[in-house]
Amino acid sequence: MQIIGIEIDPPFIHLARAERRKKKVRILKLQTFDFQDLSEQANVKQLYILEKERLPLVSGLPAKDLLLRRFFLKTTKRKIALKTLPFHLESQTFLDLDKIISLPFFELSKEGCEVSSFSTTKTLLEGQLNLCKSHSFDPERISSIPMALARFLQRSAPEQTTSLIFHIGSSSSTAVFVEKGQLKAFHGIPLGLDHLLASLKKDKKTGEKEENIDLLALPDLGLTHFKKEVSALKKEAAKAFFSLVETENIPPKKIPLLITGQGRKLLHLEEFLALGFAESFSHFLPEEKEFPDLKQHAVSLGFALDGLAKDGRSLQFRQKEFIPLKHLRKLAASFLLLFLISTSFALALHRYTQKESAKKNSSLASLLDLAIKKDSDLLHRPFPPAASESFETRLLSWEKMLVKEGKPIPYLLKAPSVADALAWLSSHPILNSGEEIDLITFEYELVKYPKIDAWQEPSLAKVHLEFQIPSHTLARKLHEALLKGDHFVNPSQEIVWEAKENSYKTSFYLNPLSTYDKKAS
Repeated sequence: MQIIGIEIDPPFIHLARAERRKKKVRILKLQTFDFQDLSEQANVKQLYILEKERLPLVSGLPAKDLLLRRFFLKTTKRKIALKTLPFHLESQTFLDLDKIISLPFFELSKEGCEVSSFSTTKTLLEGQLNLCKSHSFDPERISSIPMALARFLQRSAPEQTTSLIFHIGSSSSTAVFVEKGQLKAFHGIPLGLDHLLASLKKDKKTGEKEENIDLLALPDLGLTHFKKEVSALKKEAAKAFFSLVETENIPPKKIPLLITGQGRKLLHLEEFLALGFAESFSHFLPEEKEFPDLKQHAVSLGFALDGLAKDGRSLQFRQKEFIPLKHLRKLAASFLLLFLISTSFALALHRYTQKESAKKNSSLASLLDLAIKKDSDLLHRPFPPAASESFETRLLSWEKMLVKEGKPIPYLLKAPSVADALAWLSSHPILNSGEEIDLITFEYELVKYPKIDAWQEPSLAKVHLEFQIPSHTLARKLHEALLKGDHFVNPSQEIVWEAKENSYKTSFYLNPLSTYDKKAS
């Protein structure tokens, strides 16, 4: 996957194209364009169109338009943290929550949940999008400059997990504190390279040619306004650094410092600023042989890296009504495709079900015709002529014919039902003698029954019982009653009796019902 990060830093546009393949991220190209070179919109579009393929774009909000709030919740459940988040945000801002876009991130531990919430207003986000559109591009993702600098540190100096980053832009600068690879705090400074260059012009005489200034030789130059502006920038940066460090309660001398941005006509700007912080911070330079101007593209590359990151902490402020139109079109196309696939599958399933139902009905109709024919041959009943009727219609016709004849139906069971067996148990005098007899198992088995081709087969049912009887005398009486038989138990068939302590198992056959005989008479 390839992605392009775009930083608007008037009078320049910085672009960085990066690629992720599996777990590796590779920088493909870094470019800087002056606004004067981008007189036509087509030129701007050519910056991010590659081989007729429209690459995803990422830009971001400046530090002044972003708010980071961190707080700790005594819960280890993410759902509870999400429910309480609106109350924390509401207490920390004077704006209505419906005018804010917040992106919360959670770090769960045994002690609880640390929440980092990045917020901006919808008005500021809309302004950033309009700025992008004024330069003829509409980014799929809006991140932030502080997050981009944190991503740049992870890429250029992964060994520096805790560090300060100071980025010098054209109109403003940004100080960022990263701890254990995570963005913890940041501060925007309303001073940048343009302020230094503007003060330099004040110190130049009219008509004097502008030349590059070596800042390491600054004490030897009589540039009053310029020195004052540089001093102001260093003081603001120092305030920001110590403010960020004190917030995290970390000794400043142990924190490395990375300075990014471009100096243009100010030579050795990075080294000059680093000298002012040498007593408190350890300045370091990341090695990058392939791209020597890498630090100038720290923000644009950081945007691209944030878009490619897979750690679940990337910023995307284009939420709700700010979702890109092309994403909505893709989503609508996906829903339409899913609807068409679902409809096609439903129609195919309906046709298959109808086909299988017709096949099953045909098979049942054949079996029914066979059963009716056997019934007619065996019992000398009239055989209804087979017609192009459905299975249900054929079955109903046969049922009406049997009812109309009034003759006995040999296929009806003449064995007692399960309900009859349970009624016999509940009314047996020995089982209801007042003793605590527990029925453990009751099984009803239909051993024999009449069939279409064997309608004279007798109905024979069998019952299996297991009891717990506390008295051996009572158990013996029950056994003798079963052997003697009654209207329900058939003593001429096998009666099984097994005894094991107070547990008894028995099985016996049931007498046939006389219902069929009465009807036949």
